[in-house]
Amino acid sequence: VLMDPPSFSTIAKTRFTTRGGTADLVAAAVQMLDDGGLLICSSNHQKVDVADYLKEFRRGALKAGSVLQVIALTGQPEDFPYPVTFPEGRYLKYVVCVKTTE
Repeated sequence: VLMDPPSFSTIAKTRFTTRGGTADLVAAAVQMLDDGGLLICSSNHQKVDVADYLKEFRRGALKAGSVLQVIALTGQPEDFPYPVTFPEGRYLKYVVCVKTTE
């Protein structure tokens, strides 16, 4: 399952944000995976750092009663540099998880 949700969205009377909404998406996606299935997710939200983003994965996996293992975690590619004086420019996150039984 590949997820690349918007950082913020409003549909009808509901609102999605990366912080809080990602856990629900992860929970729904994990339920579609067989053991060994991959969950591939990206985010470009500047105000959610990698640690907080991974907390959303933990919350989603727990909500689904599943186990996810992170097998790859990357950020800015080499052709997308950011100045060291502007750490907020390091906002791209890319996570690959595998669903396991343990």
